[in-house]
Amino acid sequence: MRRCAEYTVCALLALSAQGCFLTSKKPDDQSGMLALLALAGGAASLSATCSSYTGSAPSGTALADVVTSAPANTGSGFTDSRCATNGVRGGGDNQGSTDVFSLSATGTGAVMVLSFNNQKITNGTGADFLVFENPFNYNGSASTRFMEPLVVEVSYDGLSWCGFNPSYSSGTYSTNPANWTRFAGTNNVLYNQDTNSLSSAALFSSGGGDSFDLANLVTGTSAGANCLSVASNSGCAAGNVATLQGTGASQGVRYVRLIAASACTNPNAGSAVFPQDSGAFGGGPDVDGVIGRYPASLP
Repeated sequence: MRRCAEYTVCALLALSAQGCFLTSKKPDDQSGMLALLALAGGAASLSATCSSYTGSAPSGTALADVVTSAPANTGSGFTDSRCATNGVRGGGDNQGSTDVFSLSATGTGAVMVLSFNNQKITNGTGADFLVFENPFNYNGSASTRFMEPLVVEVSYDGLSWCGFNPSYSSGTYSTNPANWTRFAGTNNVLYNQDTNSLSSAALFSSGGGDSFDLANLVTGTSAGANCLSVASNSGCAAGNVATLQGTGASQGVRYVRLIAASACTNPNAGSAVFPQDSGAFGGGPDVDGVIGRYPASLP
């Protein structure tokens, strides 16, 4: 069970954000979570499975609605990979969402790959896609944020991957998102397709989530370009970048790979991986969804 659910329980029980974060314990499974929510009159929010919800995205955008790979998937509760493709339902600044798929913190379950059904995302003006994880503020401050960052990579063929050179500027774990650059999972998710519907322009300007511009892809074979500690590949060649940034028939982004930062080597810290918040209780990031801008049909 992820911290998104933990925080929601605490909110429903009228505990302060600080007290919840510091003292509460997570239920071991979704049944325990439902029992707590029932006490607070909120069981309905988790009574349906993720497959019961229909995903959508604003006109002119495309939801990554296909799970290509998700080793952590069990098909149940917060390890049901469909939670990452059934639409984005963010919880806002101060609580997490329960409509998320939880990755593992390390190992094969720390990665998932999403794709766009019969579509691709092309390079346009500004950000080209958004990744929605599940961070939230606690102690009432945006600089003390619960985060489980993700390394993001993209591909056209599902074989060659390119990344955005994520950079972490603190030694020990920092709750300040300013120290995490070009990661996903650092910005709160304000967009909710059910309760906070937005236009395409509003989504990319004020819907939250973490934005990625294909113009910022980097070449290289180090962990700064690709998370080689989890998924072995030959790195990102210049030709791959040209393919991903192009708008031709066999160009653009078809696949988005999301990897728990805690499973990836930090190139600025020798062989050490990116740090993880001790409050994560051993789990990994919670994926709410990916929405792309400038979609185009596959050839």
